[in-house]
Amino acid sequence: MKTSLLRKYFWYTVFFVFSVNLFAQDHSGSIHYSVVIDNDLMDTVDTKGKDLMSGIVNYASQLEFILYFNKDESSFGLANWIPLDESDMNGKMAVMIYGGKSEFYTNLKSNYLIERKDFLNNYFLVKKSLSIKYWKLTAENKKISGYTCFKAVGQRYSTDRYFNRTLYEVSAWYCPELSLGFGPFEAVGLPGIVLEFNLKGYSVVASKLDFTADPKITKPNQGTSVTQEEFDTMIERMAKNY
Repeated sequence: MKTSLLRKYFWYTVFFVFSVNLFAQDHSGSIHYSVVIDNDLMDTVDTKGKDLMSGIVNYASQLEFILYFNKDESSFGLANWIPLDESDMNGKMAVMIYGGKSEFYTNLKSNYLIERKDFLNNYFLVKKSLSIKYWKLTAENKKISGYTCFKAVGQRYSTDRYFNRTLYEVSAWYCPELSLGFGPFEAVGLPGIVLEFNLKGYSVVASKLDFTADPKITKPNQGTSVTQEEFDTMIERMAKNY
């Protein structure tokens, strides 16, 4: 009986490793992500701000992001088609608050990430190296779109309207079965594609996966190239002069 179980475990392991390697070698495609607002978000807003926040949240729940990838590169950003009127102030605020003003490019082969930021109507290309050290891997897992995903915990900076920056915890749920290290925003470099990214007050969650497409991925080149440290210094200078 014990031998039989070991044999089954052996062949399951072989099949799993073979499937992972096959995906990593041959797959490309796209993943659509929806914005999911935390149920208790409105509880954190004072009475005066509830109407404004309600309008912004209404637009945010309609936003859609797309991750395009092949075995070496990925791009992530807001979908070209946006189901909202951007002339509406609530719509503009939703795009800004929930990450629609940035575009992300990841190159696994060269081990770096570029975030194209739109800051005060100027574009900056912030380049940083990928590092698994940024993430703390855990054994916690759950199913997302039919795939078993594991939780990784990291940190992210938040900047308020006065340019004050604080750190808060984020969670990325990655799928080892889909072994390429891509994901939404900066949730990259993990041992699997990230299908859910939990941020402050909201999450982006995979809603549609397509592994048949062969997208053309272009490295962003319009903007001023800066390091993360240089960009942070610029923010700090503006905060002092604000």
